[in-house]
Amino acid sequence: MQTLYDRPDVRPALQALATAECEEFARLLSPRESVVLQGRFLGKPPRRWESLARTLGLTRDRVKQLEIEIIKKFDTWQAARSLPSNVS
Repeated sequence: MQTLYDRPDVRPALQALATAECEEFARLLSPRESVVLQGRFLGKPPRRWESLARTLGLTRDRVKQLEIEIIKKFDTWQAARSLPSNVS
């Protein structure tokens, strides 16, 4: 399980994306994951798990799980983008 505390590189990488790229990635996420993306990864300062949990009507641990899923999806998305487009 890797959260932003374990992977501090993810937040700046997401913030460095162009708007179109960030929107492209966000389309891969569920509505709840999108809220967590905005609050934890793109927000300045990042919102706490407890704050997002109250907003979404979830537990703190569920928000943490969503954060972990976002990081997994981001890693997969980045890896797919780095593949050459002419791979057979």
